[in-house]
Amino acid sequence: MLQRLDVILKSPGLVPGIVGLVATVTFARARRLDEAIDAVRQAIHHRPDYAEAILNLARAYEQKGNTEEAALTYRELLRVRPRDASAYNALRSFAP
Repeated sequence: MLQRLDVILKSPGLVPGIVGLVATVTFARARRLDEAIDAVRQAIHHRPDYAEAILNLARAYEQKGNTEEAALTYRELLRVRPRDASAYNALRSFAP
C-alpha cells in the first residue's frame, strides 16, 4: 500500500490537497508520523485553508507527543474554521 502511495504522490494532475490528506492518513496508520506530517504540510501548502488537513496535522503532532506544535496548529485551525469543537477540546486538554 505504501509503495502505491509513493507512486500516487508523484502522479501529475492529482489534486495535491486530497493526495496529501490521503497520504497523511496512510502514513499515520502505519505509525510513520514524520512522513504523515510532511505529507499533510504539502497539502496545506497547496490549500492553506484546508481545515481537514490542518486538523490531521494537529492530530499527528499530538500522536508524536509534540503538544506545543499541536496547540499552534489547532489555533491555526480555529483561524480557518472558528467553530471547530475538536480544536477547542484539544486546546482545553493542553491547559495546565
